[in-house]
Amino acid sequence: MKRRTLLKAAAGATLAGSAAQAQNDQAALYVSPKGSDERGTGRLDKPFATPARALAAARGTSVKRIFLRTGTYEIAETLTFTREHSGIRMEAWPGESVTLSGGTKLGIKQAGAGRWEAKTALSFEQLYVNGQRRYRPRFPKNSYYRVAKDLPLTEGRGYERLAFEPGQLKETWSQPREIEVLCFQVWTMARMKIKRIREGANIVEFTGQTIGREGFQAFSEGKRFILENVKEALSDPGEWFLDKPTQTLTYIPLFDEKIGKSEIFAPRLSQLVQIDGAKDVYFGGIIFAHAAWSCPEPGDSFWQAEAHQGAAIEIVGGRNVTLERCTVKNVGAWAVSFGAGCKDCQLLSCTLTDLGAGGVKIGEKERQKDDEKLTERITVTDCLIAHGGRISPAGIGIWLGHSPYNKILRNEITDFYYTGISPGWSWGYGESGAHHNEIAFNKISKIGQSVLSDMGGIYTLGVAPGTTLHHNIISEIESDEYGGWGIYFDEGTTGVIAENNLVYKTRSAPFHQHYGRENSVKNNIFAFGTQAQLMRTRAEEHKSFTLEKNIILWKEGPLLGSNWSGTPDVNYSLSGNLYWKTDGSAQLPEADKTGLVADPKFTDPLKGDFRLKPGSPAAKIGFVPWDFALTGRKGQKPYTGEVPRAYPLLPPPPPPRPLALDFEELAVGQPPTGRRLTVYTEPDVKDARIFVADDFALSGKKSLKFTDAPGQKGRYNPHLFFKPGELGRVLVGSFGLRLGPGAVFYHEWRDDASPYKTGPSLRIEKGELLVGGKTLMTLPSESWVRFAIRHALGSGVWELTVQLPGRTPPRKLAGLACGSRKSFDKLAWWGFVSDADAQTTFWLDDIALKEDIK
Repeated sequence: MKRRTLLKAAAGATLAGSAAQAQNDQAALYVSPKGSDERGTGRLDKPFATPARALAAARGTSVKRIFLRTGTYEIAETLTFTREHSGIRMEAWPGESVTLSGGTKLGIKQAGAGRWEAKTALSFEQLYVNGQRRYRPRFPKNSYYRVAKDLPLTEGRGYERLAFEPGQLKETWSQPREIEVLCFQVWTMARMKIKRIREGANIVEFTGQTIGREGFQAFSEGKRFILENVKEALSDPGEWFLDKPTQTLTYIPLFDEKIGKSEIFAPRLSQLVQIDGAKDVYFGGIIFAHAAWSCPEPGDSFWQAEAHQGAAIEIVGGRNVTLERCTVKNVGAWAVSFGAGCKDCQLLSCTLTDLGAGGVKIGEKERQKDDEKLTERITVTDCLIAHGGRISPAGIGIWLGHSPYNKILRNEITDFYYTGISPGWSWGYGESGAHHNEIAFNKISKIGQSVLSDMGGIYTLGVAPGTTLHHNIISEIESDEYGGWGIYFDEGTTGVIAENNLVYKTRSAPFHQHYGRENSVKNNIFAFGTQAQLMRTRAEEHKSFTLEKNIILWKEGPLLGSNWSGTPDVNYSLSGNLYWKTDGSAQLPEADKTGLVADPKFTDPLKGDFRLKPGSPAAKIGFVPWDFALTGRKGQKPYTGEVPRAYPLLPPPPPPRPLALDFEELAVGQPPTGRRLTVYTEPDVKDARIFVADDFALSGKKSLKFTDAPGQKGRYNPHLFFKPGELGRVLVGSFGLRLGPGAVFYHEWRDDASPYKTGPSLRIEKGELLVGGKTLMTLPSESWVRFAIRHALGSGVWELTVQLPGRTPPRKLAGLACGSRKSFDKLAWWGFVSDADAQTTFWLDDIALKEDIK
């Protein structure tokens, strides 16, 4: 009777395979929370109690199906599928809800007004209440702290300490070693553990260091940081703290949470499923939940995309492994990883939500030369991937490393803090394993959300012949400091075709190519970029891309942004595009001889409706419309679910401080770092550098040394510049300069327009000081000269003071013309350039920029 009743409950449900198979005890094993591991035979009337026992019983036998009945199974250890499990299908019984949990359900009791407690010997860093992630207590509440100042690097080590403002960290806190410092860099966030708080010096030292020493890894002045897991910060509903010495969890419940009606899970396992070399494995309709991730003792720091972190479901060497209608949620790192040797695997109609890092990883970080170990032909289709980066914000919806011939189709990706889809893992024109990938019909939205910078809806890297991006809809891309792009062809992107994509509402531009070769951008709609609509950064000798038959619509900002130097149709091509600015002021770019300026007549573009009305002039450029309804999950309505943010909305930036650098605190031999400072050098020319030196100084013992060399792609390298922010309307900039033989130097003030306008500008070549091409004086070599520039923004003129060695008073020159006359009214770039093409040297010291308050 029991067996008959169970089968009756499943009547009418759709089950893969025939009903006869499902009823055949010899062909399938069954698992139920009420089963017995000891007596379980796998028959329906005597099921196993745990999936692990059923899996062990099926190993190496003719049994190929395991059915799981309703319930939550707290798995004791990772479910491992080896070659002997090939052919196994593990499925939820039709119509029933089955959860495989890597956590433990905690017993909670009341502990005073508004607090719950649980005694537990477990150690964990995530907590899930009623299926939702809860966060540990933070300082500050709902905002960020800012790094107080730059600190010098230790020789041979990464960044391992941070300067804070008085009062932000306290030595008297009860458990400082349990605190994690979330350090927001540029396109990454380092999670560091505290070694020591030096409250008197306002410096916190970490137990480890960042993975690199580059400027984008720095904890520099003005960068944001958050303190997490501070016991003294436990105060708000939804927060929790695990006191390890007393083995006590304290949780402050939300107003509608009740003891006895709330499920609280603490994750134990970081990996729920491991597939190692198995073939033809199938998972159907199962919920995988509560996977852990713990910050290692030295902290967690990586180059990009959190590609080093593991996944709740790890597949290595899997062939024809399929997850269908499965859910992976409440995990500490990634959801699913198709690693080395995976081929012909599928993720079909799955839901991946509430992810500590990213959704799906495909391939490896290193190029695989053994074809047997190459990851290829992975399909991810009709999946919802949402609410990522909750622990590690640089996680990505779908990441493809060195892996070819994959299909990423009809997915919906939303609510991430870095990038939606990222194919490629090589920088430049070297050998890449990511090629012939199809990324199509995906809906990507709410990416970046002002948390990180330098990201895209779709972000590509490296040489990728045969890769196509088509029929994707990308919107709401919002970066922190810079770089919120829709389609972003980054370093070395080559041979990619982007066509029939709709990209709109981006902070920077709907389309951007940093540098690359022979890419095709055709029949797309690019709309409503804030800073520009089309951007190109690096000019190269070859053709970067061809943009043809696209519609470009904008409301603010320029059409073209960044760098469009080079020769049209040789270095890049604009051909037959349709341009329109909502105020009617668009002009045809000079490079597009066959383009058209006209209103494209979209139905309601400000509300996201880009269907063309009858009579649209788009037909005149050969633009071919497509059906936007084909994009996104097939047969599913657009996802509207929301969860609380993991990181606060970006507050207004603090008032910029005047610049003042004497380099005395920086390490000799290292480049300078700082939030407002950018250094450009070419790695291939090792002798062209900018670094701190102690051979000469205007004051103190150190200065900044520029060494130039032949063979660079840009004569203007090496160079550095500051983004000073709003310092006032009348500014004074000053610096000391020591010229070596043959040095060529220029200093310039620029705004952020495209093309940029220049303010004060001076050049020194062959010992002559030139302004506007006219020689003003001859300067000595091998001696320090002091310069001071005073300029009232918008005035069109500036004055220069030059203090030569051994001469008083200084020489003053007034009425010097700005490069852009009165139109120069904003200082956004304040730079120092070595413009030689030979082995030369000069030194800078005592660089300062401030408001003139006279």
